[in-house]
Amino acid sequence: MTNSDIILNLIRSSQTGFTDSEIRKRTGVEPHQQVNQICRHLAKRGIIRRERDANNRWINRSVFAGPGIAQHRGHCARPALRTQRSHNEPRSTGLPGLDLSKTLFVIPCSGRKRPGGGGADRGESILDCLPSGLADELRMQRERNAPAVELNAARRLPATERYSGYLYEAAGARTFERLDDAGSRIAIISGGYGLVLGYERIGMYDQVFKGAMWPERLIQRCLATCAQVAETRTVVGLLSASTSYAKVFRGARWPAGVAQAFLLSPEPTCGAMVKAPRTQGEALAEIARSGHLLPGWRSSDGLGVAVTDLAVM
Repeated sequence: MTNSDIILNLIRSSQTGFTDSEIRKRTGVEPHQQVNQICRHLAKRGIIRRERDANNRWINRSVFAGPGIAQHRGHCARPALRTQRSHNEPRSTGLPGLDLSKTLFVIPCSGRKRPGGGGADRGESILDCLPSGLADELRMQRERNAPAVELNAARRLPATERYSGYLYEAAGARTFERLDDAGSRIAIISGGYGLVLGYERIGMYDQVFKGAMWPERLIQRCLATCAQVAETRTVVGLLSASTSYAKVFRGARWPAGVAQAFLLSPEPTCGAMVKAPRTQGEALAEIARSGHLLPGWRSSDGLGVAVTDLAVM
């Protein structure tokens, strides 16, 4: 049983609801931030309600008419998928203003990783967001790949803390906090895990992302379902155009609720192993700060970003 399941079961046991602090004490889920994140994600998905009480405290209450985790994962209908028209040419006209609360950002993992972490598996996982059949597929493929990627999950950190490459260094923790506060969802295409959420706790591994290690379009299907569950209207991939990450992103068939999909790729340059991910991180930081990317924007390395509108219909 996941931490989301434990927390939801407690909330459903009472008609009056619980504060985040009460949930932490009753369930033992730590730290408090993880309880808060799980409750906010459950509320965003319509599974619970978060309301202020007379003392201005957030109270988490059950939504009896809404789908719970077990219902959602066990009986979730397949996403109504859109077909994607032929890709438009990249343009340098910036990124229009976004409703960050309805935006899914897709970014790559990094080869450089921060060591350490805790032993407990806390926090929401993408496995919590997928219907049971698809979640089992991803879980089993992770297990099959574990020996090849040298996966060591004894100590875990949130993915945005574990990855410490140039993208994550340039973006900084404040960027991910801003996006989380705004209600955005972050999905990371991962060589060792396939696909993880930004705050999903992961271990250490040594493997670049290879689509062949995730057959049957597994990552594309997980991305589409993640977008559906989060009620995404816009998907933004910050991925270098020639990489396997971008290939997976282009191949996703987004659900009917997605109105826009953009691929943001740094301009080709010498020293791309450093400058390209740093540009992606700085672009993400600017979007998190302002909600858009102005035409003519350039990174600290002088690189612009090509914006490809992957039209959906």
